Amino acid sequence: MTTLLGVELAGRPVLVVGGGPVAARRAQALLADGAVVRVVAPELCADLAVLARRGAVAWAAREVASDDVADVWLVQCATGRPAVDDAVAAWAHDRRVWCVTAGDVRRGSARTPA
Repeated sequence: MTTLLGVELAGRPVLVVGGGPVAARRAQALLADGAVVRVVAPELCADLAVLARRGAVAWAAREVASDDVADVWLVQCATGRPAVDDAVAAWAHDRRVWCVTAGDVRRGSARTPA
């Protein structure tokens, strides 16, 4: 059973894993909610690159690691790589951090409305 829940993210650190268009849309929505967004991805699509250049998001230009999940309130996975999303979801679960996986909602502990 899924329960509808609103989460206040304004001023809180959030991790976006992935650098493509889906990650860009998620990052933009989080920024609109006032979250402090950090993106971890080896490369960024044009929209995310603009956000990084403007300083709207912090970008770590590398593969994600388990320590990236520490000290965030929410993780948004949008890598398009199920093995990576599974690993990130497991790291988030171990740290009791909510995790949304864009590729398969069953992988994460949270969902975003369509």
